Amino acid sequence: MQKTNHTCDCFGLQIVATNLKSAIHTTCRHLEQWRGKYITFVNVHALMTAVEEKEYFRAQELAVCNFADGMPIVYLQKKQDYIQAARVAGPDFMDGILKLSGSYRHFFYGSSKETLDRLIDNIKEKYPDIQIAGSLAPDFVETIEEDSFATHFDADIQKINESNPDFIWVGLGAPKQELFMMHASGKVNGLMLGVGAAFDFLAGTQKRAPKWMQVIGLEWLFRLASDPKRLWKRYVVTNVKFLFYGLWGK
Repeated sequence: MQKTNHTCDCFGLQIVATNLKSAIHTTCRHLEQWRGKYITFVNVHALMTAVEEKEYFRAQELAVCNFADGMPIVYLQKKQDYIQAARVAGPDFMDGILKLSGSYRHFFYGSSKETLDRLIDNIKEKYPDIQIAGSLAPDFVETIEEDSFATHFDADIQKINESNPDFIWVGLGAPKQELFMMHASGKVNGLMLGVGAAFDFLAGTQKRAPKWMQVIGLEWLFRLASDPKRLWKRYVVTNVKFLFYGLWGK
């Protein structure tokens, strides 16, 4: 991503220092210019994975925008005097765009068919004028070689393009969604946004942390308590690494 006066160097990755309202406004204003590109929402887990894995760092680096989806990253930005920095969480950003209802066409890629069906039902109930271009739950293979990643998803990319979307919401989870978007970059005719668990939150299949926990940066603790077996390594290990890098650098 090209560095600007509003991007902050977070362990080598450029993350935009902004707020939710401004991020939504900027994205809508640049939609035509950014078609075929993608936006990421970076939390501590994603940032530390990027620091340690070259290919994933590249996927983040090539995004047209990286937003801070995590209060620890916002604190890191504020520490560098980016006083305007605020959290831009993927679920909040997605809901903010969806509120614009009939202005845009939306495609949802990821998760399961059951979750997508509930997601779309909830969105239609909440925003009756919404334009749903389509949805697709990918037939995922756990391990895909880098050289064959794009080829494996060519059929999915074609289906996405046939629906002529403006926004392509990608909910594959990190790091898969960022790797998918990097390899699909330039091949899709809409703007891709990797929003992770937003599908589950808006579908109601997972409960999101209370607002007060989100505000003080403890949403990760709520998610860890909800699914410790799957998430303990993601949050405990990467949070410790984040503190280490923050205090002593690489």
